[in-house]
Amino acid sequence: MSALDEDVVALRLTDARRSWRATLPDRHLLRFMKAQSGLGRELERAGCTVFGATEPWVLPRGTGRLRVVPTCHDLIPFEFSGDYQGWDHAKWTVYFRWLRSTRALERCPCVISPSEATRAALVRHLGLAPDHVVVIPHGLDHERFYPPLPEEVEAVRGRLGIGAEPYALYLGGFDYRKNVDRLVEAFAHSGRSDDMLLLLAGPSSREERRRVLDTAQRCGVMRRVIWAGRVEEGELNGLYGGAQVFLYPSLSEGFGLQVLEAMACGCPVITSDRSALPEVAGDAALLVDPTSTASIAAAIAALDDEQCERLSQAGIARAREFDWATTARRTLDVYQRVA
Repeated sequence: MSALDEDVVALRLTDARRSWRATLPDRHLLRFMKAQSGLGRELERAGCTVFGATEPWVLPRGTGRLRVVPTCHDLIPFEFSGDYQGWDHAKWTVYFRWLRSTRALERCPCVISPSEATRAALVRHLGLAPDHVVVIPHGLDHERFYPPLPEEVEAVRGRLGIGAEPYALYLGGFDYRKNVDRLVEAFAHSGRSDDMLLLLAGPSSREERRRVLDTAQRCGVMRRVIWAGRVEEGELNGLYGGAQVFLYPSLSEGFGLQVLEAMACGCPVITSDRSALPEVAGDAALLVDPTSTASIAAAIAALDDEQCERLSQAGIARAREFDWATTARRTLDVYQRVA
């Protein structure tokens, strides 16, 4: 039994009679309203003194005995307020402005963020003091992400029908900040589309898919782009590990778990030189200017066998520095200190 397991068991034993469960509605606005109006009182009636709010819109109000420690993963609505449209983005902009105007986060004992970049955003956009934000990086499940066995890679290749041909991989969303259109343009200009496929994986809307494929058509690489769509959890290890390189030139991330997952699987990584991504990648990835097609293309073009091997080994070593047990322990330390 690890020291963390012992701590968890001890907490269960000392508070075993205080099991409590609450269900919040699925819709964001209803979740927010219930958290603000009734959740704090329910928590206090259950004897709770510290509430770890892992969702930024759940900040329950109590009578003063309840201490709320929120985790804020990113401030994307502030970072890209002029580049997104529609209600889904607008509601988050309104919500974070409400947090700022009511000083709701300042009234909390502290705020947890997964990166220094997110801490800087909290200071810049919401006016929090730097020492009010505790940085606790996310971890990685090393039982799920590791250099895959050959049969794991072959199973993924077989399902996608790509045979033994080398491929570059992108895995994630397809909204504006993910920068996939520029990634496709860079792939076309890199000169590598003759000897490598570009595999695009992750959930997308019909409009996003049409936009990206239109870019591929315009750049003349339509036949070299494979749209994999949503990938099953059990296939991720083989998908990452079978790639020649993982491309993730996102314009902004609060952390960047995909970069960490790819490195743990031994996949060389090219990612952005800004937001939280350099914190995750360290010296184990090639960093590019995500606003420059030429910068991304040059990094793709420069990859050779020697560099791929170096990045692969460096990425595996870097990924070992992150684990969920450390994240959990550091989070528990904050809760205990607040209590």
